[in-house]
Amino acid sequence: MSDDKKNELVVHSASELTLNFPEANPHISEEDANRTRIAIRKKGAYTLDGKAFINKKAIPRILATDNNGANRFVNDLDDEQKMQNGEETLVSVPAVMEEISKRIQWPIDTIKREKLKDNENCVVTLRDAPELEKYREVQESRIRKELPSLKKKKIKAESVTACQVTSQPLQLNAHAHHISRKADNPDQALDLSNIAVVNPEPHDEIHEAGAESPAEFSALCKAKDWNDPTKR
Repeated sequence: MSDDKKNELVVHSASELTLNFPEANPHISEEDANRTRIAIRKKGAYTLDGKAFINKKAIPRILATDNNGANRFVNDLDDEQKMQNGEETLVSVPAVMEEISKRIQWPIDTIKREKLKDNENCVVTLRDAPELEKYREVQESRIRKELPSLKKKKIKAESVTACQVTSQPLQLNAHAHHISRKADNPDQALDLSNIAVVNPEPHDEIHEAGAESPAEFSALCKAKDWNDPTKR
């Protein structure tokens, strides 16, 4: 996530959400279970595009580890998997869930594994909060509504007059091609930097070659001696 995008986002507390946590795992103490639920309610966060996060301060409890283990986990994450909110570091729920799943499969103490399973269920509750589901529905509707106008917006924004891969004169029926496939990354579906305006023939070649990621697209451009919009 770019710094500009981060700065645009307003972060809200998970305490504002409807969080109907599941019954506690019977193999862990009630106190342990309650602490996890309190941590997620107080240290969970979300943005209005339906993304959920966990404050770094709650990571030791969520991952059943110590501060050193939590720091290693957070430091090893890609920038796309975390964000800054002032002085607070927030970790995306998908990154947290992936790490929990990995740790559950480790050869570890049985009680710790049961804690992780309970924590996983609580993080799912945050992810699936009904308010966040509604934000995602609204975002999907917005994307679907604005997709047909992407080509026009791109042409106007960059004064495009030629196919952006072949440099041939732009045809009236040119297409707006998603460099990173929108099915795999809907967050970038309306991002004009992820769009190349391409004439129909080269656009067909792109999809026939299966060049539907930035790396694959760049490789095809090099092989075809085309312009590479990913390098701009």
